[in-house]
Amino acid sequence: MNRLRFLLGSIVAWLALTGPTQGAAPLLRDGLYAKSVLGRVEAVSETGPWFLQLHSEIKDQNMVVPKGTRMELLPCGMLEILLDDPKVKPETDVRIWAKVAQYRGKNYFFMMNYFGLSAPVKTLPQKQIAEDGSPVKVDRLQIPDALKKRMAQQRVVHTAAMPKVATILTNKILINRFGYVKSHKEQKVFVFDGLGYSAGHAPVQVLPCEALERIETLQDSGVGPYRFSIAGMTTTFRGQQYIYLQRAMRVFNHGNFGQ
Repeated sequence: MNRLRFLLGSIVAWLALTGPTQGAAPLLRDGLYAKSVLGRVEAVSETGPWFLQLHSEIKDQNMVVPKGTRMELLPCGMLEILLDDPKVKPETDVRIWAKVAQYRGKNYFFMMNYFGLSAPVKTLPQKQIAEDGSPVKVDRLQIPDALKKRMAQQRVVHTAAMPKVATILTNKILINRFGYVKSHKEQKVFVFDGLGYSAGHAPVQVLPCEALERIETLQDSGVGPYRFSIAGMTTTFRGQQYIYLQRAMRVFNHGNFGQ
C-alpha cells in the first residue's frame, strides 16, 4: 500500500513539474532568449513595476508578439543598472537581451543586457549651389545627399559604460541547490536546506516563472512539505535579493520519502 502511494505521489510530482499548464493562452516559451528587442522602458510609479513597450515584434516558432505590447521587467541587477544609467532617459529607446519567463498566463523579461540608443539627430537637406547661382554638378562617386541624411540620423549606441557591467552585477548561478519553497509576507521564498541542515543562506524571494507555477501546483495537490533540487540565478535589485528558477525537481529524502 505504501509503495502504491509512493508511486502515485511520484507520478503526480512528475506531471506537475514537467507537464505543460493547461488552459493558458499561447505565450512565449519560458526560458526563451529574446535577442536585441527594441523598446522603451516605462514605469507605473517610481517604485515600479517597470515595463518595456515593444517597438519591434518578437517571434517564437508560430507565436508572434506584436509591436506595442508591454512586457513586465522582473527586478534584477541589470534592470537596476539601466534605471540608474544617466544616458537612458524616459524618451530614450533601448535594445535589451532577456530571458523570457512564463507565469500564470503572462510573460515577463529577466534582463541580461541592454544598449541605450540616443534620439535621432534631425538635419535639414542642403542644396549645393555655386556662387553664380547655378546648381553644382554631383560627382557620381560622392555619397548622395539622401544617404548622407539617413547616416546623420542614425542613433548612437552607448557602449562606453558596458565593460564595467560585469564588475557591477551581483548575479550568481546556482546548480543542484536544495531547499523548500514557502510563503512569506504574500511572497514565495526559497529556503535553502543543504543535506537536511541549514545552508547558512537567508531565504530568497522567487521571481515569477514556469518552475514556480509548477511547484505551486504540486504543493496545492498534496500535503507537503516538498523538498526540491533547483538550478537558477540569484540577483539583487535595490538591495533585495531574488532568485530566477530555471529548473526544479522534487527530491525524496530527509523525512519526506513516503509523501
